[in-house]
Amino acid sequence: MKLHVTLTQEQLEEAVIAGAQRRLSAIATKRHTYTETNPLQWEANILSTVAEMAVCVAYGFTFSGFIPGGKGDRRIRDAQDAGPYEVRTVMKRGNPLRAKPKDLDHQVLIYTRVLDRDVMLDGWLTAGQVRRHGFKAGPTDWGIEPSYLESMADLNHQPITSASVRWVIGRAA
Repeated sequence: MKLHVTLTQEQLEEAVIAGAQRRLSAIATKRHTYTETNPLQWEANILSTVAEMAVCVAYGFTFSGFIPGGKGDRRIRDAQDAGPYEVRTVMKRGNPLRAKPKDLDHQVLIYTRVLDRDVMLDGWLTAGQVRRHGFKAGPTDWGIEPSYLESMADLNHQPITSASVRWVIGRAA
């Protein structure tokens, strides 16, 4: 089962601001470079924070992607994604779930897709499962096809009851 989350306008705005702050912070610290020919970096940062907000809304976690008055950009970059979970957002339906070198084997990675205020939580796996059963997806990352994802119903947490969160029956991606 998948989980469909619809954000309020206020939640969406907060997440978009956080995504823009992350992108600006990455540029300022030269962690990533921005060129006019690659605006997808902006989109990726913004969509990932929207997805993190959706996971926080669904499971009752505090969204930490935007820290008003926080001490420096470092607090924004080092904030947890969503409670105990790493949120991975794909830009295109069917793209693999990726595990990064920093992900611990027991770390739960939630596969998400964003369309405006609606976010689909398609499934999850641990980083260790992605590395054991997936494929090399770049110099340092591992990936796995979405068809191998576990159901969101099997996650350790159950979503909170809300009009903005609903179950969807179907295969991942």
